[in-house]
Amino acid sequence: MNELTQATNHALEQINQATTNADVDNAKGDGLNAINPIAPVTVVKQAARDAISHDAQQHIAEINANPDATQEERQAAIDKVNAAVTAANTNILNANTNANVEQVKTNAIQGIQAITPATKVKTDAKNAIDKSAETQHNTIFNNNDATLEEQQAAQQLLDQAVATAKQNINAADTNQEVAQAKDQGTQNIVVIQPATQVKTDARNAVNDKAREAITNINATPGATREEKQEAINRVNTLKK
Repeated sequence: MNELTQATNHALEQINQATTNADVDNAKGDGLNAINPIAPVTVVKQAARDAISHDAQQHIAEINANPDATQEERQAAIDKVNAAVTAANTNILNANTNANVEQVKTNAIQGIQAITPATKVKTDAKNAIDKSAETQHNTIFNNNDATLEEQQAAQQLLDQAVATAKQNINAADTNQEVAQAKDQGTQNIVVIQPATQVKTDARNAVNDKAREAITNINATPGATREEKQEAINRVNTLKK
């Protein structure tokens, strides 16, 4: 403003001192040439826009580096950042004073920093895995045909399946990939059952021995039918 005032005052002074029409025209022309290039410096608003843009790009990089968010969740957050930048640039354009511009810049940067991607998809998937694992754990330890050792061996397989499922969920990038990892993990979990070999083998051994005993009883030549049946009943009672 001082430069414009000085140029204007100088032009008017030259016009006042002119004595001829030509001198007046020259003074006027010189004054207009001096005044026309004068424009306000536009550093403040551009600096604010640059600061917001720089902060937004840094924050977008942080969002993209978040391993707990899927591609869709990260993109949703990035869209919010870009929308905040657009709104801030509009507010800067409409600001009239340096203080107004500074306040818009401060509010915009704070708003951008507060934007974080959701992490719901992977969290929900891992929670679903935990729920399936809990159900399968109960199934394993409620199986009365398995010994404690067989149940514990099945639990180890279950723990491994859960860990693998969660690793695959963490490594997935898109919502669809997370869903596939969750479904595959669930399928791997629900098929885990404890072995029941120990009790089965024991029962088979008892049954084999009982059949052998009954065969021997029936082959006893000195026993009556009733005596044989009584002996067979005792064998069958021992089997229970």
